[in-house]
Amino acid sequence: MTNPYEPPRANVERRNDVRGSLPKAIAIGALIDIGGTFVVAFAAAILYGVVLGMTGHSEEEITRTFETLEPWSAFGILSSLLGMAVSAFAGYHCARIANRDGYLGPGILAMISCAFGALLSGDAYSQVEMLIFSVLSVVAVLGGASVFVTRRRV
Repeated sequence: MTNPYEPPRANVERRNDVRGSLPKAIAIGALIDIGGTFVVAFAAAILYGVVLGMTGHSEEEITRTFETLEPWSAFGILSSLLGMAVSAFAGYHCARIANRDGYLGPGILAMISCAFGALLSGDAYSQVEMLIFSVLSVVAVLGGASVFVTRRRV
């Protein structure tokens, strides 16, 4: 006879082997990557503007700073790193939703991210800078995806 007050046993070691929808994974990953990058960049710009204002810069100086922002300045590098973190997060979630061993979904997500970045930047960056940012974006997305894929294989 079993004890009716004993909680049921669950197999907590069982993995989820059901494949997810690849288009859904890519769409959600793109939404996280593009939307999250906009939100993080906006928040960083607001914070940087506040810091500049608190250190005594005038409104005209702050405006000029944002108009002539260089990608290799301290703020440019910091915002690039924050964008890469968002891209890695998006790559992880794309791989998690797709639930596959390969990198097809995150690879497509990386291509979409690079295309969207090139489209929005226009002529703001040289070809070399655009290539560097694209490579960093691909590395971030696939790096985030590799965290899930290596955990899935274990």
